[in-house]
Amino acid sequence: MALDLPRMDAWRRRFTRRVVFTTWASQTPLLLTAAMVWKPAAISRSLWVTLLLVGMLVGNLPLYLRMLDWRDHTRRSLWRVWALELPYFALFASGFAYAILSVLSAPLWLIASAMYAYPLANSLAIVAVMSWLVGSYAVFVRRLWPETKRVEVHLEDLDPSLDGFVITQVSDVHCGPYIPRWFLMRVARLVCESDADLCAVTGDMITEGEGYLPEVTAFVSALKARHGVYACLGNHDYFGTIEGARAAMTLGGAAVLCNEGARVGELALFVAGVDDAWTKRSDEALAMAQCPSEFACILLSHDPTRLGDLAAHPQVRLVLSGHTHAGQLAVPFVSERLNVGRLKFARSVGLFALIAKRTWLYVHPGVGTSGPPVRLGVAPTVTTLVLRASGPTR
Repeated sequence: MALDLPRMDAWRRRFTRRVVFTTWASQTPLLLTAAMVWKPAAISRSLWVTLLLVGMLVGNLPLYLRMLDWRDHTRRSLWRVWALELPYFALFASGFAYAILSVLSAPLWLIASAMYAYPLANSLAIVAVMSWLVGSYAVFVRRLWPETKRVEVHLEDLDPSLDGFVITQVSDVHCGPYIPRWFLMRVARLVCESDADLCAVTGDMITEGEGYLPEVTAFVSALKARHGVYACLGNHDYFGTIEGARAAMTLGGAAVLCNEGARVGELALFVAGVDDAWTKRSDEALAMAQCPSEFACILLSHDPTRLGDLAAHPQVRLVLSGHTHAGQLAVPFVSERLNVGRLKFARSVGLFALIAKRTWLYVHPGVGTSGPPVRLGVAPTVTTLVLRASGPTR
């Protein structure tokens, strides 16, 4: 019986080739080490290299299967996810870690080999074990260990009644086979504990398809804020579905703003949301059309790189975005701003001034993952933003 696989369009084929090539490239240093240093004495080098190449090709089978069956219209079995795919991605991350750690530790193991006759094979084996521990931590611990962050945003000419207004933001949850429901409920509890005036959800609630829409509804239903939950859509919310993600969030009680806005209670505050820019649905002018000129506006826009002409909308005081995930990888214990997302995004994570002293942008590091289910140096985050009427932003 033929496999019922989703169609691979030209973009998906290019993306698949890049992923596979990058994976092989990342595993090459470990492969070369094994070929040159760890060869068993009982077999020839040519046979050993052949076995390693075959092992690499076969060992990446979970990746090939995932790239072929990439749309989550049906729910994946737990055994496939937790016994096959996630352990594979721990090894996947280990390949990258080994490529980096072997270079960084080279002076140490070269000195140990030259001055103390410590076997080179043992030194590199230690690096390999450390790499495996890093990869396992990134997949099974850091990715599922949410943190909270508090950011004060000082805005000139903000209505005094809004001083101290609390907005709690989550973004890029990516409900799918790698995001367990208990993790979603833990994130929702952190949102509720923030005692927010408003909760903002800035897109990418799903990864692909409609198989995990019940998780979207359950998660949004668990979010609580005094003035409600407002959301916009991201590019992944249209991958494999048209209205599914929006309907699931609406069912959970969120006000999903697609090029529209709404007044927040009786406050002089307006929340606008633009539709997804990646699929060319965004329209900032339409989203802002109903905003009174004397109101401050919070703009929800999933993609921080496609914000239109904000100078034409002086009411916009704060833009909340996501999309970048801060690259999911940053330098641990140093700064999440030193992340791989900066290779593509000038504003990859954190708070930025768009229009000096008037309009600010906060780029959320995300909750879930897209692509490899890996996080290191960038925690899944619940961010609480506190509006202040005066003083320096920090």
